Amino acid sequence: MFLSIWNNIKSFDKDKNSFKNWICAISKYKAIDYKRKYLYKLETVDISKDICYIDKELIKSEIDEEIKEILSHLNERDKELFVKHYLEGEELEEIAIKNNTKVSNLYNRLSRGRKKIRESISK
Repeated sequence: MFLSIWNNIKSFDKDKNSFKNWICAISKYKAIDYKRKYLYKLETVDISKDICYIDKELIKSEIDEEIKEILSHLNERDKELFVKHYLEGEELEEIAIKNNTKVSNLYNRLSRGRKKIRESISK
């Protein structure tokens, strides 16, 4: 504040204003500048965080919709297999044990499912 007064002392005209009023005006405008600068920083930070969060949520929801659309071309058993293996990362051996089937059967189902998905996407 005092530095601003010192730097602007040449602009003081005692015929136009009193020294007290001139200092008050400088103080007022410095406070307004500080407030603008502070509010701009706050708005910038808040907006960028919100946009980033919204973008992530939007992308996630779009990906989920795409996955649902792609998996809709499969029957329920194959859809469940794709979700467990590709989305949840479960090993085929574990899935085979839980479903009382062979791993080779699961490989075949995955292969046929991928082929069905490729055909439906290429249409």
